[in-house]
This record gives sequence, structure tokens and C-alpha cells, in this order.
Amino acid sequence: MVHGTGPWHVCFAGLFSILLLHNVRYSFAQDELHINDYNDNECGERMVKRKGLVKGGYSTQPGDWPWHVALYHRGINSAGFEYACGGSIVHRYMVVTAAHCVTLATSHNTIGTTLNEARMPVVDSWTCLASDRAFFGKFIQSKAFCAGYKNGTGVCNGDSGGGMFFHFQNRWYLKGVVSFSNTNDYSGVCNLKQYIGFTDASQYIDWVYNNTPISGIDDPILRHPNIRLINQGSCGRNEHMEELDENRKPILNQYPWMAILANPTTTEYVPCNGVLLNRNYVLAGNCWQITAGEEVIVTLGDYDTSRTKDCIDEDRSCVPAVQTVYVSQIIRKDDLALVRLAVPADIGGRENIEAICLPVTPEQRDRLYNRYIMTGWKESGTDSTFLQRALLDVVHTKQCWAEYQESYHEFRGSDQMDSRIICARNLNNRSRSPQCNDYQPGSAIQAIDQKSDRYLLYGLQVGIGYCEVPEQYKAISKYLLWILDNIRR
Repeated sequence: MVHGTGPWHVCFAGLFSILLLHNVRYSFAQDELHINDYNDNECGERMVKRKGLVKGGYSTQPGDWPWHVALYHRGINSAGFEYACGGSIVHRYMVVTAAHCVTLATSHNTIGTTLNEARMPVVDSWTCLASDRAFFGKFIQSKAFCAGYKNGTGVCNGDSGGGMFFHFQNRWYLKGVVSFSNTNDYSGVCNLKQYIGFTDASQYIDWVYNNTPISGIDDPILRHPNIRLINQGSCGRNEHMEELDENRKPILNQYPWMAILANPTTTEYVPCNGVLLNRNYVLAGNCWQITAGEEVIVTLGDYDTSRTKDCIDEDRSCVPAVQTVYVSQIIRKDDLALVRLAVPADIGGRENIEAICLPVTPEQRDRLYNRYIMTGWKESGTDSTFLQRALLDVVHTKQCWAEYQESYHEFRGSDQMDSRIICARNLNNRSRSPQCNDYQPGSAIQAIDQKSDRYLLYGLQVGIGYCEVPEQYKAISKYLLWILDNIRR
């Protein structure tokens, strides 16, 4: 066990192996929106207080390093298990260790029975190579580093796979995994007069994410490796009391996930709506601006497109400026477009930019609402520069299909008007939105999840009904696998 000095803010290791813990019991809350497997607020914190700092090699106390594990191999000449290596818990179902700890037989030198720790500095690559170029020249590269004093204090046989940890902002982070060291002649015993080689954990974060299971969960959505890329942080936040009527809430800054998609030359109106899913992705309707093959920009955090800054006139309370981002990739399916931003959205940096939550649990996906909250910008009109809101009542699919057939005699959409479509209109005032105000494609329908008190996205508008028929919305719950399969870090 070693720990270093310096503000290293990293979490995982590299030239190492992943161990999956399949027998851990875990009851997953079906209404849980956040997968907290990698939550900085829950990891790297000691559960006991230290009595002092270490300066050399010291025995530890129970609870000092609660993420450190011991790995055992089944003995060749005995029926029991023998200690082999160390490792670090980085996930409720996963431990990382050095690769040779699980692929090669380890030496059985005399090993202490108590976990020890030592403080040692990281040294630069040139210094490490100069100390023993013949040995370290085979291992030192961009994904490895050296540390140590060369004074007899350090890690040795049996310490392979253990972690080097750095303290930063009251939490401990895994920076390195003990991976290689020179030996004394042919004895196989480590040479503590030389530096120790570590795999750099920060170089393998993506690899760890891609190989992390969500064990014990059979649901294809919840166990998807990309599930932790959505529903992060304060997604879908509702800052008002649950019982407050939606129409009494302000629209400004209430739906900070709404996005505008347009060509750089478009200035007079909002051509396409979308919603922010996370820092890197917006989900939008498959508007012609997207399909035309022209350059597309996304505006986040807007309310009134005619103003450079949105303010509440009464007290001149203003929200931060909008963020305008170019698009780097567009992935299409049916009438939806998954849009990757060229620059990450400033979530957490501006109060008017936040992601919406998606209905990921079976309960949320299967829940049927009679009414949804619609938000979006309209195609035209004196108020088309303002983000609008309306409460929409659901129209049964059969009735919706019948209305389309009556209005469009050659309508042949029966094969598409199934569970992937939600039809809705404002029945309380048929002259109001969206039926006669022509909201643009990508306008969102959402509902507040009572258990989490967060907004969940349930549909995006496709096409425009032009006052004759209910609006159609693609049911997002039917496209979750497509979204998860295509998003990346």
C-alpha cells in the first residue's frame, strides 16, 4: 500500500486486469434514476479518522484503506488458498489489479500478515530511465510511471496490483497500480534500491467504463454499459413544489434542456427543437435542416431568441448567456436524430443549461400518462421567439389513426402508428397549441416522475399537424436501446 503526494484527480488504473465480483448482493431500486457506480461523492473517503501522517513504511489500522483488497490463488500443493497480490475496489462489482496477478503464478516469498503503507514521490521518466535504462527502458511509456526513494522504503513481492493513491479535495484517488520492479540478481526478490513501476490509472478510464458490468440486473436498459452516460447529476430538475400546477411555474429557466437546432444562416425563427441528454448529446426531430447535409449549430440555454440575454423584467434578474455549439455527428433512426456536440455543453457552469432525464426503469418506461407537458418553439407568430409550454391530453392511437385517415385519404401510416407513436392535443382549447400554433419538430413532451420529482422525456414531435389532426410524438422509451448503443463518452 503506497500513497503519493500531489493533486492527481484520477480514478482508475491501466496495465492491469479487471476482476468481476458476481456474488455481491445488491437490490436495485426500480425508481432509481442515477447509476452511482462512479460517484465522486461516495468514493475515496475513509470511514475512520487517522491519528497521524506516514513518513516511511508503517502498519495500517482497520479502515485506513477500505478499498484495498487481497487476492488469493488456489495453492498448487495445498487444498487452500495462498495470498498472491493486492487490488483496489473501483466499483461495487469490480476490482482492478496488475495483469500478471491473474495470468501468471506469483512467487511465494515471505509476506507480512499486516497491511502496510508507505509514502513515496513520483519521479519523472528521464530520471527513472537513467537509473536503470536496461530494465525500465522495456516498460516506461506514456501509460506507466516510476516512484520511490531508492532507500529501502517501497513496495516489494506481494504488493503487485496494489494501488498508489493521491489525496485531493478530501478524497483519495487511484493514480497507479504496482506493476513492475527490478530484482536482486536471481533471487526474485525486489530491489528496494531501485524505483518501482506503476501503471497509470488515468490512461485507462474509458477501458474501465467499457468493461464495467451492472451485475445482478437483467433489464437490457439498466444493464447497458452506457446507462451511466445519461440521467447524470441534476437532470430533469424541478425546483418547485410537486403539487404546484405546471401552468403556474415560470417558463424561463424551468426547462433548461430545450435546445435549438439551425443552420448558421438561420436567424428569423426556430427551425428545429431538441433536448439535451448529457454534456455531449442532443436528441432532436429529424428536421430538414438536419437532413439537408448543411452545417448545423445547436443553441443551449435560450428562452427568447430575439434577445441576447433573458431577464425577468420586474427585477432585472437575468440568466447566463446562451451557449452555441457546432455539431460533429448526426445519427438518425426513423424520425429522430441523435446529435453529438463538437464542444461539451456547459452543464453545471450555467444554470440555464441542464440535461433532461430519460425513463430508464421498467416502471418508468411502461407508465402511461393521460396528459403531458409540451415545450418548444413555434414555427411562426408574434410569440414564436419565446419558448412555449402547453398541457396536452393523449389521443388514443386508434382515434388518432382514424383522424389521419379522414384528413389524409391516402394516409398509409398504420404500420407506424403503434406503440412508437404518442398522439396528443390540447383538448381544452382546440384553437391553442399545438394544434393551431404549428410547433416545430423536436418539441418535447415530458412528465414529472413523482418518486424522484424530476422531468422525464417521453416524446419528441415529428412533423406538424397544421391544425387538422393531433400531433405525433416519437415515444422515447421505445428508442432507449438505440440511444444507448450510439452514445459515447
